[in-house]
Amino acid sequence: MCFAITMKRVEKAYFDEWNITDAIIVSTKHEDYRFSGTIISTIEDKYFGYGVGGALSKNGYAILVTPNGIWEGKLEEGAMIQYWNDYNEIGWKLLKEEIKNALCGKNAPNFNGGHSVIFKSYIMIIRVI
Repeated sequence: MCFAITMKRVEKAYFDEWNITDAIIVSTKHEDYRFSGTIISTIEDKYFGYGVGGALSKNGYAILVTPNGIWEGKLEEGAMIQYWNDYNEIGWKLLKEEIKNALCGKNAPNFNGGHSVIFKSYIMIIRVI
């Protein structure tokens, strides 16, 4: 339930910082909960698998960053990250299908969960060869 904790922290931050109450709705009955937890397979593909960030983007309070964009350094402090385990390195497109299969009760041997976190900063490592 890491996504629910992240949702609550985001809700509080938007209220405390900008007095915004509709950035994300923390309720099991609201679609923000389904988007944040990626708990149904019918989420619009644009937002599917992006967790809390997807819900914020859908609501107009965030810009989605692709997995490649993350590695290109496009995240800003405070960004919501939905991390998916990709132990077999099948890539985001195939992993997304595996997540949908798992949600539909189908075989998904490459899907092994994920985690929702709030981004702090990059640590750049320079390799000298």
